[in-house]
Amino acid sequence: MNILFRLIKPALMIAFIIAGTAVSLQAQTGWLYPLSERGISLEIFKGDFSRDYDFTFATSNMFLTGHFPVSDALSIIFELPYSHVDRKNSDFDSQNLLGNPYIGIKSSPLSSGTIFSAGMRVPMAPDNRLGASETGIIVSFNRFEAFIPDLFTIGASIGGRSISPDNIIFESMIGPTMLMPTEGGDGELYIDYRGELWIKTKTVDFGFGLSGRYLLTESDLSFGERTVHIMGFAVNLSTGRLQPGIHFRAPLDDDLQDVLDFVYGINFAYRFED
Repeated sequence: MNILFRLIKPALMIAFIIAGTAVSLQAQTGWLYPLSERGISLEIFKGDFSRDYDFTFATSNMFLTGHFPVSDALSIIFELPYSHVDRKNSDFDSQNLLGNPYIGIKSSPLSSGTIFSAGMRVPMAPDNRLGASETGIIVSFNRFEAFIPDLFTIGASIGGRSISPDNIIFESMIGPTMLMPTEGGDGELYIDYRGELWIKTKTVDFGFGLSGRYLLTESDLSFGERTVHIMGFAVNLSTGRLQPGIHFRAPLDDDLQDVLDFVYGINFAYRFED
C-alpha cells in the first residue's frame, strides 16, 4: 500500500464509517503557490473523485496564506487550512474543520539565488470532524498533514531559484519533514522535494511543477511504496495587486488514483506594496 495511505488509513476508515460510505482503501506550505511575492492568498481546492461519494459542490478545501516581510529577503509565513464536507444524503450532517496551522520563515531572494524555509504545523485539528478531515487529506494530498488530528509536523528545505533574462523562472527545493503523533504512535520522517517552472509575461503567469515525498522510516517498503508524486499547472493573472488564478493537480500514484482523479480550483492573491 502507498505510504500516504499507510499513515492516514485509520483516519480514513473512521471517517468513511461515520459518513456511511462503503469503500475499499486499496486505494509545507503550498506547492505552485499563487504568490511568490509578499502578500496574502486564498486557495480553493475541489476534488474530482474516482467514485461517487455523493458529495455536494460545496465540498472543498481552502488555504489562507500570508507572506509577511521582515527584511528584503526574509518573510514570516502563516497558513490556515480549512475543510468543508457535505453530502446530498440528508442524513449526513455537514462538517467544517480548521486544520493544523503552519507558521514558518522563508528566505527568498527577489532574483536568482538560494532559498531556505523552515516551519511547523501545530496540532489544532479536532478529532470529531473526521468526515472533513478525510476529504481534506485526500483533496490536499500534498499537504495531508494539515488535516490529521493530533499530529505535530516540523520541517525545513533548501533550494534555489534561477531567473532568465526572458523572465522564465525555475525553482527547486528539497528537505526533511518529520510527522509526530501527539497521542501515541511512531513518527515518520520524509524527504520532500519539488521543482517548478514559471513563464511570466506582462499579464499572465504560467506555472508547471512536480513534487514528491519519500518515506525514510519504513525499511520494509519498496521504492514505489515509499513515494508519492504529484504533477500540476497553474495560470495566474499578474496585473495589479489583486491576482486571481486557476490551478490543476493530479496524483501519479495508483493508490491515490483509486480514490481521486484530479484536483482543480481557483486562487486569489493580493500583493503588498513594495
